[in-house]
Amino acid sequence: MSTPVPSQRVTMRKRIGEVLVEQGVISAEQLNDLLALQATTPGPRRRLGRLVVETGLANEKQLAMALAGALRLPLCDLAATRIDPEVARKLPRAIAEKAGILILSATAGEIPRIAVVDPTDVVSLDEVRLHLRTRDVYVSVAVERDLRQALARVWSLASDAGVVSNLLDDFNAGDLGANADEQTSESSAEDAPIVRLVDMLIVDAVAQRASDIHVETQREGVRVRFRVDGVLRDVTSAPRSAAAAVTRRLKILAGLDIAERRRPQDGRAKIVAGGKKVDCRVSTLPSLYGEKVVLRLLPQGTELPGTETLGMEPDQLAMLMHAVKEPQGLVLITGPTGAGKTSTLYAALNEVSTPDKNVVTLEDPVEVTLPGITQVNIQSKAGMTFAAGLRAVLRQDPDVVLVGEIRDLETAEHALAAAMTGHLVLSTLHTTSAVAAVSRLVDMGTPAFLLAPSLSLVVAQRLVRKPCLGCAEPTIPDEATRLALSISLETVTAGTPVLGRGCDQCGHSGYRGRTGIYEVLPVTPELRDALRGGGDERQVAEAARLSGVRSLRASGLLKALRGETTYEEVLRVTAGEGVPEIWCTGCGGGLTAGMVCCPWCATPVGHGQCSGCAKPMEENWRVCPWCRVPRESSVDIPVQALGSPGGAIPLPLIPSPASASGARF
Repeated sequence: MSTPVPSQRVTMRKRIGEVLVEQGVISAEQLNDLLALQATTPGPRRRLGRLVVETGLANEKQLAMALAGALRLPLCDLAATRIDPEVARKLPRAIAEKAGILILSATAGEIPRIAVVDPTDVVSLDEVRLHLRTRDVYVSVAVERDLRQALARVWSLASDAGVVSNLLDDFNAGDLGANADEQTSESSAEDAPIVRLVDMLIVDAVAQRASDIHVETQREGVRVRFRVDGVLRDVTSAPRSAAAAVTRRLKILAGLDIAERRRPQDGRAKIVAGGKKVDCRVSTLPSLYGEKVVLRLLPQGTELPGTETLGMEPDQLAMLMHAVKEPQGLVLITGPTGAGKTSTLYAALNEVSTPDKNVVTLEDPVEVTLPGITQVNIQSKAGMTFAAGLRAVLRQDPDVVLVGEIRDLETAEHALAAAMTGHLVLSTLHTTSAVAAVSRLVDMGTPAFLLAPSLSLVVAQRLVRKPCLGCAEPTIPDEATRLALSISLETVTAGTPVLGRGCDQCGHSGYRGRTGIYEVLPVTPELRDALRGGGDERQVAEAARLSGVRSLRASGLLKALRGETTYEEVLRVTAGEGVPEIWCTGCGGGLTAGMVCCPWCATPVGHGQCSGCAKPMEENWRVCPWCRVPRESSVDIPVQALGSPGGAIPLPLIPSPASASGARF
């Protein structure tokens, strides 16, 4: 931000509507319509600038640029501005958030500098002068979204390690020693400092887009971590003496038994955090030094992504939409815990949930409530298992059934039978790939006559982090990353790879937000033939290859090439996928068992097979006993196996464009 001059001191008395009309952002007629909407909307008076954005007449950046240009004020880039939380907190939080004002500097003897959303709001500016005890302020205009995020970081527990200590100054639990959990009075959970601390934790987690809050009681104190974009990060800590009170407060919110400390408990809570309703799933676990509490922050039904925002490639999305629009069939979503399977299922449900269809879900537990459908909680102790629930649901005249997870043969058989008899069934399976999901069903003992005609589509997925837009810059992945991913430097430079350097907006991680990478396996006639033949994994994999299935790593590399994620993130998420069993001695490229030559450099490869019939031969045989081809004619070039003794495992070399066409995805 450039150094301000005295002429930038705020002396204007224009209204924001007049400025926007002068700048051509809106017309006079549109201004009158907005003023009428502002006057007739019930509830607190809404800012005109917010109405302009909500009605689609301009975006937040256009609005900020118009105000800055009309009033001859600088436009503040908060992503590149260092913000001191102590300075920013000189203005009370309620005033800062209501008026959209952030104090950037307030050094004694100098004119304070502030960033504002609406510089025409002279009442709020006067209030800032009153709190700072100054006659003048230097004003710059900021994009509202960026300023709101900056304010959330200013009052974040992670921004200042002393916030918790200051908050608990009035909380005096005494020196409780090793038996703190047993001796803390039950009324301590209601002490105002503890209530405020727990509320701040939840508000902070929502502001940072956390999916989970981990409150862990340890020897030296209470450790608090948030899972943001799939990765845990330390947020703050609290004194050991406050551990029992914090745990008890969380139990009270979830309706759990505060006297039970020896057994795990589960519950739910509906909390209002920062004016926003938050649905939480709360789990407690007894540990060595006390109870650990984990809060899963559940999204609202209106916050679930649509199918177009899942991150699928156009051809993959088309296959998914074709499968869920069919009146019957089984669609499987696979992946590890935290891979976004539930979001994909709900997005697909939204596509098929219409008034003319009866949609029923079986979940353990129901995480997100959706309007217009019937959702059933699984209660295994009461005999309400997935299999029992599915049998009951099929007598409820369903059109679409969502089964939270296929865990056993009985559930699998019921799901496949339902799919074969005129129902669309959506479910999940915990496997690493789409091919492995098909093999898992076969290994469970699913009959081929059920599996082959019923299965419609299998989707494997992972979530990768996106580079932070506030600090992303062009980059080239290092050689080790390129070798591990088997991509050439020429391939990388042909795209637009980026990497975040870290900033306040992303918590200095370089990443902000996540998107999905997918492997979509349609059940083709060739795959059905493989299933009827026994469903051997190699046969299924070959059928998938022939149908042109793009692997998870290939999907991730496409996104990294376009700058939608990073190569390092693709390597982290797909670690272990596509690792070759053997390496070519000519170019070092990865090979698959059974290859007779390297596909990258054409070097012959031998594994002790006959060159005539490819059957294995003993080392001391002189002729092949099956086709009589002499051993001298057989190719027997040694190949170094992955993990073989005698030295380090060589990484595959990257062939030049002349030796391999295109990227080796």
